[in-house]
Amino acid sequence: MKSGYNRIRANFAKALRQVGILKYINNAVNIPEGIITAKLMADVVSFALKGDIQKVIFYSIAILLSTILFKIIKLCLSVLLSRKDKCARHKCKMILYNQIFMSPMYLQYKKSGGQILENSTDDLNTIISLYALLYPNLFIGIATVVLYTAFLGMESVLAAAALPVISLLQIIPPLVVKKYMQINYSNSREAEGELTDFTVAAYEGMATIKLYGLKEWYLEKLTSVQNKCRKFVQKAELTMAEQNAMETFVDNILKYGMYAMIGLFVFLGMISTDTGVESIVLAGGLFPAMLSIFNCIPQFALVKKAEERLSIWFEFSKDGSFLFRDNSEILKVEGLTHKYGEKTLFENVSLTVGRCETVIIKGENGSGKSTLLNVICGLEKKQHGDVIFGMDNMLWGRKIIYLSQNDMDYNFPAKELIEMIDKSSVNSELLSEWGLSKEAIDETDISSISGGEKKKVYLAVALALNPDLLILDEPSNSLDSDAVMMLKNKLQMREKATVIVTHDNAFDSLSSKIYTFKNGGAEVGCGR
Repeated sequence: MKSGYNRIRANFAKALRQVGILKYINNAVNIPEGIITAKLMADVVSFALKGDIQKVIFYSIAILLSTILFKIIKLCLSVLLSRKDKCARHKCKMILYNQIFMSPMYLQYKKSGGQILENSTDDLNTIISLYALLYPNLFIGIATVVLYTAFLGMESVLAAAALPVISLLQIIPPLVVKKYMQINYSNSREAEGELTDFTVAAYEGMATIKLYGLKEWYLEKLTSVQNKCRKFVQKAELTMAEQNAMETFVDNILKYGMYAMIGLFVFLGMISTDTGVESIVLAGGLFPAMLSIFNCIPQFALVKKAEERLSIWFEFSKDGSFLFRDNSEILKVEGLTHKYGEKTLFENVSLTVGRCETVIIKGENGSGKSTLLNVICGLEKKQHGDVIFGMDNMLWGRKIIYLSQNDMDYNFPAKELIEMIDKSSVNSELLSEWGLSKEAIDETDISSISGGEKKKVYLAVALALNPDLLILDEPSNSLDSDAVMMLKNKLQMREKATVIVTHDNAFDSLSSKIYTFKNGGAEVGCGR
């Protein structure tokens, strides 16, 4: 896990370096501003007590000008910081997206849309805050406390010791809420991801909900998920409210206690009036600096939780598939075994697919055929055995195409899908061959066309791209007899490898090698 954390930080640190430096500078400007203002304020009070009006006016103008100067400096830094921050956040998103796309497909396959959304928003923003907020607040906060204390120490050791000591009261609220913030962070992210998935599922399945009168059922389930999410959010809000209440209480103690303490020191002659004024002015920067240091304690805990949630994308292992240049075979499966808990779905399955060969896999429902394809394609993690591809590199969508029996729904027409994939290889005319109307191709979203039309779209695109290895899971589902015959003819004309999982005997004549799943294994026989 440590290596995963290190990889996460190494990936994001470079993108956030400039933002971090600007944040350090922006925070550091407050240090000389505080010291200069404290010194000038002490001079104003000193000359006011002596009745020297001209010098009071002079130093008052000096305070005004220095304040304006520092405000201009901080304004310029803020504008620059805002621009750099937006660019850096975009780079960090690209880094995370790249890691997600580079990860084994079984990781992407098992993560829900809501979980990935939470990873790429709240979790990512929490980690960005480590460099853009927490580190600058921590180290500049420490520098502020040290330099202000050293400045006061040159005037009075008593004042220099008193302010940092009394400010230690601020550590109580962050320490109290640290544990609860960690728990609430994880629970809130999971609940919000579940709510996102449930909402998207309703959007995609609205027709089914209406068709079967599931409105009441859905709303009841949605209320349950919302209540779960609301419960964690309320706990998080309560935790923050408790911290704010404690901080307000401590802040009042510090403010009025500090005034009373400094006044008492001046009254007893333990420190000078100038030192007392400087202490009061510097306390306005020292206390927030100390508080920012203490507030980093629970925030670092949240960063750790966010890193735990993102670490899956940065410390993945290989999916078990590897490449091997072979002139005769494009796919070789050796000794694959897959279990769900104590149940063995299939055991010691081996098969081979030649470069221009069509292989058919049959078996009863639940025998593990689709799971075998998911393992071969990396959608499920390989447990035992080897998957070997006989090619120089694996280019999904080009050299290898896998069409599962569950066709994807997209909220755009098939024409846009063609434009995104490869207009040179696929065109609308190829879809028209399958009997698809111009309206279904150009205007209707893929999610809104019928199951048969959807299947035709994906089969037409896959066959047009002509991959070295085409893997089809129940390709005849939702197809009428004419479309099945057309598919059979096109597969018969293919001069490259094809793997078909099917219960349909119509494809048997395409292959001389039919694997049948029986009793957790695969037996090979001859085609008709």
